[in-house]
Amino acid sequence: MVKEVLSALFNLSPAKLRIMSSYVGGGFGGKVSVVVEPIAVLLAMKSRKPVRLVLTREEQFVDSTQRAGIISHLKME
Repeated sequence: MVKEVLSALFNLSPAKLRIMSSYVGGGFGGKVSVVVEPIAVLLAMKSRKPVRLVLTREEQFVDSTQRAGIISHLKME
């Protein structure tokens, strides 16, 4: 999904983008937004070199989207 969004955003062929990601586990909807990745694309386009985007755990909470909290009511019989 990230490749599709970035190629449309920057009018690039998807073949021009290389997205590498390690296993991130279950996101339950928390990893479906493209927020900071466009910064890496801009830097790569400007420098004409590959760019690695690595976020600390704190940066992930600040710079990425979070799902809104919910209250669930369950009845178990």
